[in-house]
Amino acid sequence: MRIAWVTPLVKHAAIGRFSLLVTRELAKLGHEIRIIRCEARFEPEAPVLAIDLPVTHVRQIDPAKLGQEVDLTIINFGNNFALHAGALDMLAAQPCLGIFHDFCLIGLLDGWANATGATGDDYEAQIIATYGEGARETARQAREGSLSLPAIANRMPMTEWLAAKCAGAMAHAEFYLPRLRRACAGPVAVAPLAYALEHPSPASERRDGRLILATFGDIVANKCAAEIIAAIASAPSLRERLEYHLIGAIAADERARLQDLADAAGFTGLRIHGRVEEEAFLRHLA
Repeated sequence: MRIAWVTPLVKHAAIGRFSLLVTRELAKLGHEIRIIRCEARFEPEAPVLAIDLPVTHVRQIDPAKLGQEVDLTIINFGNNFALHAGALDMLAAQPCLGIFHDFCLIGLLDGWANATGATGDDYEAQIIATYGEGARETARQAREGSLSLPAIANRMPMTEWLAAKCAGAMAHAEFYLPRLRRACAGPVAVAPLAYALEHPSPASERRDGRLILATFGDIVANKCAAEIIAAIASAPSLRERLEYHLIGAIAADERARLQDLADAAGFTGLRIHGRVEEEAFLRHLA
C-alpha cells in the first residue's frame, strides 16, 4: 500500500518516536511510506527525529488531492495543538485512519479557535454539532472557562469531533472505545502504544525516607499536575515525605500557577525542571 503517515517529528515529540518505530516496520513489510509533519509552525531548520523516509509538511501539500497519490492516510491525534494543528487539515485526505493517542482532545479545539480567530459562536457550534443541541449550555460554559477539565472530559472530550471524520480509528485503551465506535463509521480497534526507550540504570536506594513522584512530558492541562498537587497537599503523610517532579516543557504562566498552588498549600516538595535533554531525562526516569 501507499501510506501517508501524519505525525509531529520534532525531537521532543513522543508520538514522533512512536511513528519512527511503526513506519519502519511498515516499510519492512513492503509498504510505500511518506511522512507528513503536522506541527503548527513549519520550521524547516528545526531539529527533527532522524528518519529514512520521504518527509514533507502539511503546509507543502494539498490534503484534498492526497488521495490521488496514496491509498491510505494515517493521522496521529494528540491534545497538543502546537504539535498536531496540521492533523486537522489532513482530515481532508480520504480515506483516513485516526490514531487517538489522547482521549480528551479539547486542547485541539481550543487551539483551533485561537489560531483561526473563531468566534464564541463558532466554538460552541463545533461542540453542539458533535454532541447535539442538549450540549448548548455545556458548550457555553466551556467557552467561558467555567468547566473543570474533569467535567469537560466526562461531558465533551471532543474525541467524537475528529473520529466522525475518520474512516477508521484506533485507541490505546479500552475505556474510550465506545466513544470512537459511536462516532466513527468504520472499524475501531485498540492497541498498546509502541514505544522504545533506553532503560536507565536503577537508582540507588534513597535513605532519607523521601518518595519521588514524577510526571514526564509536556506539562499541559490534561497531565492534571494541579490536581496531583492538591491531592498531595491534602494528605499530611504525603505532603511531608513526597517530592513531585515535573519533567517536560511548561509555559511560564503555568509554571508560576503550579508553584503558587504548591506554596499556598504549604507543599515544599514541588520541583519543576522544564524540558530536559535525553541524558537528563533518563537520569530523572531512573
